[in-house]
Amino acid sequence: MREPAALEYARDLSRANTMALPCVAERFWCARDSAEVAVALRLANANDWPLSVLGGGSNLLLPAHLVGLVLVPELPDITFTSGEGESVVVEVGAGVGWHALVTACVERGLWGIENLALIPGLAGAAPIQNIGAYGVELSDVLLWVEFVDRRDGQCHRLTSASCALGYRDSVFKRELANQVVITRLALRLSRRASPQLGYGVLAERVSKRPELQEIFSAICAIRREKLPDPRELPNAGSFFKNPVVSASRAAQLAQRYPDLPCYPSSTARSSWPRVG
Repeated sequence: MREPAALEYARDLSRANTMALPCVAERFWCARDSAEVAVALRLANANDWPLSVLGGGSNLLLPAHLVGLVLVPELPDITFTSGEGESVVVEVGAGVGWHALVTACVERGLWGIENLALIPGLAGAAPIQNIGAYGVELSDVLLWVEFVDRRDGQCHRLTSASCALGYRDSVFKRELANQVVITRLALRLSRRASPQLGYGVLAERVSKRPELQEIFSAICAIRREKLPDPRELPNAGSFFKNPVVSASRAAQLAQRYPDLPCYPSSTARSSWPRVG
């Protein structure tokens, strides 16, 4: 297959990962839409190139030289469509920065993902591990995910239920791991106030009836206190996973350690509480 003009060679990726590790991609393609993603995949398959999909570059350790093709699904668009009642459907391309998406929704008075402010990375990565923070997870608002199948270049859509979202888990980490490139997703948010304040110290940082912007600002402040800006001090962000235990074990731990934080895990496949 003839190589198109969109293909770059020897692309420096040192600024494309939050650890700022020196890395050069043998080949690099920044796809602007699903059709370009499919073309890039066909090219990689035809030439038997190893394929690496790169998003925001957080939680990632890159080698000095990355062989094959590095594909970045840019897809930078966001659309807002009124739904039933006070709901709004937000469709977002995989290349939109997650925090930029949260900011845009807060500015429009849309509730649902304000607790997920300042999570690094791009929107396309969010369904893979069902991102979550401060008592809210993507599964609470996700409608569907679109992706291009790496094996045949076809575009497909999975409903939220079919994504099998769990605690930092999804079908994209299991059955579809390394098989698809996510290009787009849709969320259902609301104009109706629905503050989620039950996790950690969040309730202590806001008023009794907080506005949307107040919660958003509090989350940003808390996260900035815990982690430095990777643009100023390279880091991998927060990548721990709380242990998930049975309800009986959680009760035993609570008796032994009264100050131990413990929260119910609504999306864990076991439905056990998680501790930490």
